[in-house]
Amino acid sequence: MPNLSRQSVPPALSLAVPILSAAGIVPVLDPSVREAMPQLPAQFCPFESCWDSCELVIALGGDGTILHAAKAAVTKGLPVLGINGGRVGYLAGLEISELRQLERLASRDYITEHRMMLEAHIALPDGERTVYALNDVVLTKETAGTLVDIELSCEGELLCQYRSDGIIFSTPTGSTAYAFSAGGPILDPAISAIGVTPICPHSLMARPLLFSPDKRLCAAGCGSEGRTLVVTADGEAGIPVPEGAAVTVLRSAKTVELIHFGEKNFYHILNQKIMGRGLGNEV
Repeated sequence: MPNLSRQSVPPALSLAVPILSAAGIVPVLDPSVREAMPQLPAQFCPFESCWDSCELVIALGGDGTILHAAKAAVTKGLPVLGINGGRVGYLAGLEISELRQLERLASRDYITEHRMMLEAHIALPDGERTVYALNDVVLTKETAGTLVDIELSCEGELLCQYRSDGIIFSTPTGSTAYAFSAGGPILDPAISAIGVTPICPHSLMARPLLFSPDKRLCAAGCGSEGRTLVVTADGEAGIPVPEGAAVTVLRSAKTVELIHFGEKNFYHILNQKIMGRGLGNEV
């Protein structure tokens, strides 16, 4: 699943497909890719028609591409290998400079790691809607330049009220994404927890919180003069939520299975892609 809008992706795809084929792996691409790159020696099939015959998914692009591919693959129980064709590629198992490692897929010489997901149940006037997230579920204001009041409850008990731009519910995987930018803690993915981070809180006391992954959290706008809030999951299209409507967030039974090759652990990636940025350590 390549993101051809990334400048580095088409040439990387031209290298990756022959490597896979030479290793005895049959690469399958959506027909839309054939229109842009007709000479690729691959099979072309709409993903919805060929999921059941695939063994794994390779996402080539930035973290957004990998997130999208992972959320599609989890519905079929397929592992995902991310190849970084973007700027950070925190979820990627390979860099474009490491495409030769793709040969190892044929002998299953790789490691898979299960990552926790969240699900959010949104109470809307026309019924409940459920969304899933590998990184985060964000409840924020619809209109720029205004603050909103959001009540946060845990297991039905009111915990606190944030006056802010919104709040972020994050997984350990998502702790290095939006929640990190908002001042939340970085979590090792081996730790199961749900993070709650206020976005630009108008308070000296508001702090990020960590909850047991077994807790059921609920957030709702209050006293915001009828302002509509918006829920987004992993940065996808927002869902308008009327004031007072409940958004319940909990750990999902689904998990994403990410492929990597064992040479780089969480702390190596953290140093290279987060801590070392701007210090000459970029990859």
